[in-house]
Amino acid sequence: MLDLPAVAAVVALVAAAIGYASTTAMMGNPAAMWLLFALYLVLGGVAVARMWRDGTLLDLFRWRSGDIALGAATALLLVAGAYVGRRALVPPGTSGDALVVRLYAQLGEVPRDRGAYALATALVAATALLEELTWRGLVQQILEERLGHRRGWLAASGLYALAHAPTLVLLAMPGVGWNPLVLLAALGCGVVWGFWVGRLQRLAPSLVSHAIFTWVMVMQLRL
Repeated sequence: MLDLPAVAAVVALVAAAIGYASTTAMMGNPAAMWLLFALYLVLGGVAVARMWRDGTLLDLFRWRSGDIALGAATALLLVAGAYVGRRALVPPGTSGDALVVRLYAQLGEVPRDRGAYALATALVAATALLEELTWRGLVQQILEERLGHRRGWLAASGLYALAHAPTLVLLAMPGVGWNPLVLLAALGCGVVWGFWVGRLQRLAPSLVSHAIFTWVMVMQLRL
């Protein structure tokens, strides 16, 4: 009976954390990523505890041959989609390009020191894994039980995007308008990752894909 309120709590907590991390006061501050990591560490723990309680932990975490390749291929396709979408929605040199600049200004510069870069990479990857565990291992599982597989993963994808809605306003640029980039990325990626989890009923491909996609977009390919 508490599962649906738990879903609402996840959406509210993540939206609040993302909203705070997107404020100008947190621009370029590594503490923003640490905040998200800490929150997702707790929520990921709740996800694992629920899987253990329901007896689905081993099933959802089982690995099969090709899972890493599938996750990596999916991540690269999502990166390609983000690249094409960025140039279609906000082409370089147009006023909309300021939205991309604002987004990466919020993330801050990629560390140049080797040790700092390794720590940032580990933090980004760990946060992505915990994020996937929360949304596809907890939220989607609850909604699939209530709504069925197809409606469940679609609903989870919508809520995942909704949790990123604060970035619409907080990453907006004067004279350009709201910034939909993070929300659209969350929606598109959420649909793809949710599809794989719903279809395969295991988390491995989406975990790999989420970690690689986030690392590439944050640490490697600055659009």
